[in-house]
Amino acid sequence: MDSIFREMTRRVPFLLLSLLVTLGCGDDDETVVPDAGTDAFVPGADAEPDAAADLGTDAGREDGCMETTGVAEWRLDNIDDTGVRIRGDLGLELGESPWGLHVWFQRYGDTPYEGVVELGPDTANESFPHCPHCVVALSGADEVNPMHGFFARSGTIELVEDAFSPRKHFILRDVVLGEITIEGIESTWVPDGDCIALPAMLEVEQAFPPEAWRCDPNTYGAGDACDCGCGTWDPDCFPCDGILGEECDEEPLPVRGCDTGQVCGGLEARCYQDCSETGTCEVGTCVWEGLGNRICDNDPDHFDPAQLGEECGPGAYGATYCGEQPGYAEGVCSEWFAGPDEPTVWECRAFCQTDADCDTENHEYCEVVYGEVAGYCLPDYPRYWTCDPTAYEDGVCNCECGAPDPDCGLPQDLPASSPDCAADQVCVFQGQFDTLGQTECISAVVNDDCASAETVTLPFTGTVDTRGAHNSYLAASCFRSERWGLDSVYAMDLTAGEAVDIEFTTTDDDTNAALYVVGPGDAALCDTDFTCEAAVDDGWYGEGETFRFTATDAGRYFLVVDCFANRLVRGQLSISAVE
Repeated sequence: MDSIFREMTRRVPFLLLSLLVTLGCGDDDETVVPDAGTDAFVPGADAEPDAAADLGTDAGREDGCMETTGVAEWRLDNIDDTGVRIRGDLGLELGESPWGLHVWFQRYGDTPYEGVVELGPDTANESFPHCPHCVVALSGADEVNPMHGFFARSGTIELVEDAFSPRKHFILRDVVLGEITIEGIESTWVPDGDCIALPAMLEVEQAFPPEAWRCDPNTYGAGDACDCGCGTWDPDCFPCDGILGEECDEEPLPVRGCDTGQVCGGLEARCYQDCSETGTCEVGTCVWEGLGNRICDNDPDHFDPAQLGEECGPGAYGATYCGEQPGYAEGVCSEWFAGPDEPTVWECRAFCQTDADCDTENHEYCEVVYGEVAGYCLPDYPRYWTCDPTAYEDGVCNCECGAPDPDCGLPQDLPASSPDCAADQVCVFQGQFDTLGQTECISAVVNDDCASAETVTLPFTGTVDTRGAHNSYLAASCFRSERWGLDSVYAMDLTAGEAVDIEFTTTDDDTNAALYVVGPGDAALCDTDFTCEAAVDDGWYGEGETFRFTATDAGRYFLVVDCFANRLVRGQLSISAVE
């Protein structure tokens, strides 16, 4: 069962990420990542209607449910950047081995992780494993047979403390688990399946230290001291952990486990001799560590023999020191930003606290990383920049310099004007999806807004290629989500009641167009929060769009060829009058 859960832990976030990445130009409103149950699997969808109804949302104790008197020996089952899962012994013999009850909190967008949360169908937690608050009992499975288990079909979970805090405190009330099977990453209710009734109130309040924790479990995240030397970091050592973009007014907690003159540091959360005053060590080597402390480190695995400017490696430790001198180290192995197709190069770089500590004449600056009080010197331009270093981020968009210049704007804002390009050209990325690689000058798209729209005479056939166009319009009122793609605009002068057939055919598999009509009026109409007279986005990648539009009033109408994300559109556009 552990291997199955690991696979699901890996596959679910990967699936969500894959769906997000593939949100491109086109029918993406109908291809949404299940957001806390919005478009998730509907329980009973594959079962007979009456059978699905039998698994209803009644929170009472139905006759026939197996009952358990409690759940024992809660322990941490898994924790990573996607969520945290704990497991307790269910106290029921189902088959050959006892089952465990898993409570799994997964990070899903803006889902709340405090307060009372409903479980079961028609809630954010209607299917497994697409649930931000999963309550499930599981058995094992092999590669062929689907996983079998019981998933919460009614009841509530009250999160007394944040679900991702080191000490869990939650209450399950009136929870009934219904029988399910899970094949791949999709759960299905078992028609007329069994059920398990948990106690009317089941409260969990305890700390869940990771496996590497060697001290008393009750001291983990207890809020009274930073316990050092326990095999891994105590959350109490980071009172402001998770606070971004604002001042932290929490006072550091006292350190427990270290002697006078020692500080808690390193990835292993050990006690080290403090060398912040002396700058050198009689035993070990004085280095900066992640919290901004200067410590005497004598672990040979943390050091590389390279001197400043020489190639070195990051090592298993994650921060490998180098430039070692008697009693202290001059630097750390760091990566100088490489191109997307270039191998990673690690180089011994000098420690610094301000830019003045670096070789500013050779365009170095201090990359502050160690507790925001120290860092290492790096060139202020990427390693694959081919132009004069002084041209990087100098206020002018420099194109065709081997790396994108921040002065050209954000990737979603390109194309940009550049003195490197001709008057009728703009600066864009070479690859449609490569927003880190080379930029180049190409011909600008002339008709990329209503003011410069190409006026068409019916019948019209033309080639559309929006590479070199801007993201002129979002069309927020025309679709369920905004259209951030690069767009081209065509103007049609129509009489009242005149109808036209509009057809767009793609010429590559990466195109997924969205078309909409604005008007009647002049070009200034497009500068407002316009409402579309018509909008279509039915096709998928490599598919086209076809629709008929009838003018309600006489005047000029603007047809915009757009797409969902920051992508280009390529294809053939045909507009013909309906006889």
